Amino acid sequence: MIRALGLAAAVAALALASARAEETPDVPPGDATLRGRLVAQGDAQVGDALVILYSLTAKGEAGLRSTRSDAKGEFAFEKIAADPGIVYLVGTRVGGVPYGARATFAAGEREHRVEVAISEPTQDLSSLMRGDVRLRVERGCTHVRVQQSQTLDNPSSRVLYVPPERRASAKPLLQVELPEGAEGFEAVETAGAESLDQNGRSVRFWGPLHPGHHEIEWAFGLAQDDPVSLRIGFPDGARSVQLLAPPGSKVRGDGIAAEGERTLPIGRHAVYAGSRIAPGGALDATIELPAPSDGPRPRIDEARLWLELDDVALDVSEQWTLKVDGDQALVSEGGPLLCVPLPQGAQELRFSTGALGMGLSRDPSGALALAGPIPPGETPLALRYRLASGGGATSLTRRFGSEVPLLQVFVADTGLRVESPRMHRKRPVVTEDRVYLELEAFAVEPQEDVTLSLEPLPARRAPARALALRVVVLGALGAGAFLLAPLRGGTTRSATAPETVESFERESLYRAIDALDEDLETEKLSPEDHAQMRAALRARAVELLARERAPKSEPAPLRPARNFCTSCGTALRATDRFCSQCGARQDAAEDTAS
Repeated sequence: MIRALGLAAAVAALALASARAEETPDVPPGDATLRGRLVAQGDAQVGDALVILYSLTAKGEAGLRSTRSDAKGEFAFEKIAADPGIVYLVGTRVGGVPYGARATFAAGEREHRVEVAISEPTQDLSSLMRGDVRLRVERGCTHVRVQQSQTLDNPSSRVLYVPPERRASAKPLLQVELPEGAEGFEAVETAGAESLDQNGRSVRFWGPLHPGHHEIEWAFGLAQDDPVSLRIGFPDGARSVQLLAPPGSKVRGDGIAAEGERTLPIGRHAVYAGSRIAPGGALDATIELPAPSDGPRPRIDEARLWLELDDVALDVSEQWTLKVDGDQALVSEGGPLLCVPLPQGAQELRFSTGALGMGLSRDPSGALALAGPIPPGETPLALRYRLASGGGATSLTRRFGSEVPLLQVFVADTGLRVESPRMHRKRPVVTEDRVYLELEAFAVEPQEDVTLSLEPLPARRAPARALALRVVVLGALGAGAFLLAPLRGGTTRSATAPETVESFERESLYRAIDALDEDLETEKLSPEDHAQMRAALRARAVELLARERAPKSEPAPLRPARNFCTSCGTALRATDRFCSQCGARQDAAEDTAS
């Protein structure tokens, strides 16, 4: 993690990263204006630069807007909210280096000004000071996880930065040699994806490093041997070393001294101190970790997955309900409280707002690890990721770190065949704009694999005329059944339970919709035809239901019953307008009779 960036790289990196998220909404609207200026130091160019405004409300809601600076480096964001509770971050990138500043409106203020200092970066590292090293060792899901950081001080007024095109022959700002067998390297909240990289066993930091004090952080995994061998090389040296391990751990090595157990902001740890390491030296230690705690653990009470497959990727959104019994929050004691493996190849991983507050991290194995604190009761946890699909058949395998009493999967029906040997299908779920195929499984065991296969159905689109004919035929089903009722059952129905045309047709429409759903499940209908025909029938049923519930007008005076057709003598009901035998119209005779 790069700390104490003084709103410079951290702010700009956040804003510029958010600028790539197309779904981020605009900043909150209002009647205020934020004016600013990019201030050049040296030969830095500030004209026609992309400037990002990132907003964050007290509720954690993000907003984004962009503009460009003029020739003098000036810019403005108008018609924005002046709420003092909103934090605005202004960011830009010049010469590959991010710069930024923070701004908030005071109560009653309608125009606020901000300046962002821009300087030409340098590769002169003569003033750079490499400082203290901190290591935190703990059990992971399948590995021992080591989180390492080192401080850097830039006392100059210039930004230190080695651009990518010059790195082949340049010296990095910081270099560290990982232990033999290290895997799962992860840069922890660096200022940019290219700031910190791994080349073999070497971890290298290239900047940018703004003036001030910073801490660079990364993580890696080691096999869970007993004891764990930890040898880290420092080509640039280190001023001092602090090693944190779970309570009850034993750390041995030259120059390493125990300092007892302490309660730190990150939890209680056994603390060890190491002496200065000269350039080219190494930290060499063995660590005995205590056995994993058998204390209470959170469980996944319910898990829901929403899937959407397109020609490029499978989008997966998950929401779990975590359950902690009792009235005390759970906190890790030397290892994760809960491990949840992710599918291989998961990309663009995102979490809900409170996930990091529960100690969520990526284990070296690729799984998600929760270290706590996790509050008592039920807590939601949401995540989202993508899997490459290639447009053809795609499979998803999920495994959870605890028993899942109920697992539900909703697949956006874009014309798919969905199969799972572990889950059973339910009726499709219809929303205002989507149809979802629903699958369900009960009592999923810990570490049990639940696999789903998704395959696009072959295009089977009915011609427009044929489709229209099918809709018309189904829509007329209810009315036809009503007109045929006198021929099938005589006058029995009307004598026992009088029924309107609307209610009879509506019930027939419901039966037709059920038949459509069955045809979809048995693949007699394509999803496109099913959705279109179902929507038409449903709209007609809703219309009939509204008509039935509408206030009725005063009934017309009863007409005398007619017993026989005036043309052929067939027995008739009082409401018949046509003879069911000869088809003769009866209106004229009825008018005469009345």
